[in-house]
Amino acid sequence: MGIRYVLPIYPFCIVLAAATAGSLFNRSLFAQVAVASLLLFAVLSSLHCYPNYLAYSNELFGGPSHTYRYATSTNDDWGQGLKWTRAYLDHHPDSSCWLAYYGDPFVNPAYYGIPCKPLVSGFSHAMGVPTPPVPSTITGTVLVSTTEADGWQWGPGNLNPYQLFLDRKPDATINNIILVYRGTFSVPLLAAQSNVNAARSLQRQGHLPQALDLAQTAAQQAPDSAEIQAALGQILIDSGRASEGHAALATALHLAQTNHPEFQTRLIKYLQRSQSQP
Repeated sequence: MGIRYVLPIYPFCIVLAAATAGSLFNRSLFAQVAVASLLLFAVLSSLHCYPNYLAYSNELFGGPSHTYRYATSTNDDWGQGLKWTRAYLDHHPDSSCWLAYYGDPFVNPAYYGIPCKPLVSGFSHAMGVPTPPVPSTITGTVLVSTTEADGWQWGPGNLNPYQLFLDRKPDATINNIILVYRGTFSVPLLAAQSNVNAARSLQRQGHLPQALDLAQTAAQQAPDSAEIQAALGQILIDSGRASEGHAALATALHLAQTNHPEFQTRLIKYLQRSQSQP
């Protein structure tokens, strides 16, 4: 959840490192050169991360461009990349760009002059904020926040709709926080998530026929998603189709128990409770 929880030990580590460096420095000329070289390396390594110091890690961990492979979310990404993204697009314009932005789901990237179409973010998904529909295949420049690519809020493997980007080397990076990909990409799970978010919103508003249409489309796009099957099941039940709804919930429970169940414990408990109800 954050390097900040161990920040209190940093001053002690700094004092210990300084004392060790001072002791070594007085031993020999070789030690003096080694200590001076390490200090110079630390300075250059830090400057290499400019201007996004939050994403800093030293070269033993691959450097700032690989920080997200080890630590994401508040460790390196507070959604601070919008201004840098705008500057990048000014130099690399693309009218068909897509953006997966990690941050406040109510912040509109268009305010920063970013013309990209939005992709579903982990925050908007968790909060149930509807997003514009996403097709199953997208083409153009795709800009993905490192936290979205990592799947911190989604889960591992096929639970993460951005896994295909995580597995692929980016074509460029924006200050070590936004990954840039160019091409055509198949994203059925992202399309399904956008549809099911809209379906849940319609369900809450009482527009059940429209909600059911979107939930069924989502289930066709991502038939192996327990979460989407669960949403379909509940909407079916609310629509008066209880037998079909409970069948979808049973399918959802099976999927959740067999596909990374350690990351779907809350959903599994919900589905088990639903199965015990008439």
